[in-house]
Amino acid sequence: MRELISELRSTKKHFVLMGDFNYRFKAWPPSNTDNEITREATEFYDCLEENFVTQFVEECTRKDAILDLVIADKPYVVHETNRYWNISRK
Repeated sequence: MRELISELRSTKKHFVLMGDFNYRFKAWPPSNTDNEITREATEFYDCLEENFVTQFVEECTRKDAILDLVIADKPYVVHETNRYWNISRK
């Protein structure tokens, strides 16, 4: 996934990625003091930062974790993610 994001960013084409990425973030942005974040999750977060990509989901989507992410190359292309996630969880 990290390679895909880097490749998409280098094409200069706009994109939105959505789905369950299975990285257990308790908050966004993740805290450096959270010992439960895996190395892979940290590398994924670093990839997003290095490629100037925005992640829009800030509330837990599975119990106490943010697993479902919405990622885009532009910060203005996604609006009101909470409304959509609440509908999908019913």
